Amino acid sequence: MKHNWLILRDSCCLSHYVPRHPAGRLPENCQQSTLRRDAGALTLNQPHARDVEPQFFGSQHAPLFGLYHDPAAGQKRRSGVVICPPLGEEIFPAHRMLRVLATQLARLGFPVLRFDYLGCGNSWADDLDVSLPTCLDSLSRAVGKVREQSGCERIVVIGLRFGGTIAGLSAAASPGLFHECVMWDPVLDGNAYLRDLQQELRETVEQHVLVTSSCDTAVSRIEAIGQRVSVAFEAQLAAISADRFASLPVDRTVLVDTSGSTLTRAAALSAGHALRQCVQLDFPDTPWKPVRASGALVPAAVLRKLTSRAEQQW
Repeated sequence: MKHNWLILRDSCCLSHYVPRHPAGRLPENCQQSTLRRDAGALTLNQPHARDVEPQFFGSQHAPLFGLYHDPAAGQKRRSGVVICPPLGEEIFPAHRMLRVLATQLARLGFPVLRFDYLGCGNSWADDLDVSLPTCLDSLSRAVGKVREQSGCERIVVIGLRFGGTIAGLSAAASPGLFHECVMWDPVLDGNAYLRDLQQELRETVEQHVLVTSSCDTAVSRIEAIGQRVSVAFEAQLAAISADRFASLPVDRTVLVDTSGSTLTRAAALSAGHALRQCVQLDFPDTPWKPVRASGALVPAAVLRKLTSRAEQQW
């Protein structure tokens, strides 16, 4: 029997392969799965990490993949947390940081779900199926999953880069979907984001002789480094601007800047714009990407601030 393979990534290393179930579930021998690192890989069905549960959820025909972090025993909070990842290559430098954030929040008593959008990571569908509507729908399903599994009615969504954009667009369109929206260095200018993707792709191809673009210009003209961006999705990304976030609930939106440009963009908007009125957290000289020269694998100051806010307000 031929399997469609996926990779479980829940460590700073790539990990253990397991076959996809045709109905979108983990194979039967992985149903009680937990994760641990063993000889440089993650293995399933080990007892020492029962608090992280890999699972498929959402539509049976197009399931999404997620990692659910159970809250620490006896410390369950009233809010659950959903973490929205970046797009394409940015997921790799962000992976360890978002896992650490999820672990810290779970230890404080918050149920946390990290997930892949439809067509991304280990979720169903092809990368050319990814669009703004499918990402927004994936977030909505993730929020519903946390509510169902944890029993929490209040949901906080934390999104990094493109994930922050999806969180913000969702909060602006459906203010009642979740309690608070944390937008961490979100994409506020779609055209600038596309130019950055194209520049990164050119530099990657130039630096690595064996790397070539897989884009067929009829369906995809650019890549998010390893993830094709369809022509339709490209047009949707190009249409992203600060105007799309004007209706954000300012008292329930947090804008985090670790890039040095997010709050600068917000400051250029009109005085009454939601991105200027919301809570703003500035972390100069604290890039979210790992800086190996400094020995900093995660931006500790940002994580401390977010977990502190969680304890006090979520």
